[in-house]
Amino acid sequence: MEINNLLNKTILITSREPYNQEGNSHMHYLEILLKTNKVIFIEPAKHWPPKKFKYQTNKKNLTIYNYYNLIPYKPFPKLAGKINDLITCLLLKLRLKKEIPLILWQFDPYYLEKIPFLKIWKKVYFPLDGYSRDERDAIFAKRADLLTTVNSTFIDHYYHKYNKNILLLPHGFSDFQLTRDNEEVSRIVKEFKDFVILTGSLSEGVDYKLLENIALSVAPKKLVIIGKTLVPRSTTKCLFEKPNVVYLGLKSYKVLKNYIAAAKCCIVAYDKGTGTWRNPIKITDYIAQYKPIVNTIPLKDLANLESKIIYTTQNTEQFIKWINLSLENSLPVDNEFIKDYLGQNNYRNLVSLIDKNIS
Repeated sequence: MEINNLLNKTILITSREPYNQEGNSHMHYLEILLKTNKVIFIEPAKHWPPKKFKYQTNKKNLTIYNYYNLIPYKPFPKLAGKINDLITCLLLKLRLKKEIPLILWQFDPYYLEKIPFLKIWKKVYFPLDGYSRDERDAIFAKRADLLTTVNSTFIDHYYHKYNKNILLLPHGFSDFQLTRDNEEVSRIVKEFKDFVILTGSLSEGVDYKLLENIALSVAPKKLVIIGKTLVPRSTTKCLFEKPNVVYLGLKSYKVLKNYIAAAKCCIVAYDKGTGTWRNPIKITDYIAQYKPIVNTIPLKDLANLESKIIYTTQNTEQFIKWINLSLENSLPVDNEFIKDYLGQNNYRNLVSLIDKNIS
């Protein structure tokens, strides 16, 4: 698919996630855009007050500027945000020296609601999460030349009211995700033998009672958990006390895939009460390694993968039955279907689809 709008342009990207946040979607898209464009990335504010509008160019075609939060957000956050937007745009205008038509690409509604002084040619709004509680989300959605999302629920509930040019995309796959370190995978298998893996943050939305039941049912085989803990210790105490539960904390994106490749089964264990709006990106890491996924919540945007690699149930008995089948290598994965799916949805192809749909 030929790229026209996203060829030899200057793209201004904003995100609440910083540059070099390993494995995050904005980084995968940025890397593809850098191949054919110049990219200016606005780094989220880290400190107050800012020392200077500093920048770095540690990669060809990439310039990174820090968002200039000169005005403290308390006690008037909305006003402060607008003023800081104006200051950041003015400083950027002075750095650019000559007027350049920019493509403004924003992954969330937190930076540059106001964009004076800059010549914006096209606007792409690509919210990677649900931001409907923030009034700026509607502003960004309405003004976008293209609104892109990975979640059809967001479109059904509110985005369809704000914009007619909407593109629904699946989560993408990077070339890096599709590889593994076979020597490291062998080491992990030797250490943990046959095991079940859960990755991602341990948040309030996780079904901890289900995880305890899984640990009891698969014992002495191990349940390996990798990710940040965002809940009180009392929430995970019973789970972590199980002798076959191994909590490894946060692991680098570069090594996480090797643990997934070594596992017999990957699980998504959200509490059934969290609703059906989720489309967790961690599933892409599971799919990339062709691992059977046992899941608790309906994922309508991944319905075509059901019984191909994803198995969804809210029944605990069935959930554990599928895990045990995976541990016996008896839960089918349609490798040919998944191979085609991975090829169709690499980030290069997704950027091409965005390019084609920018009006």
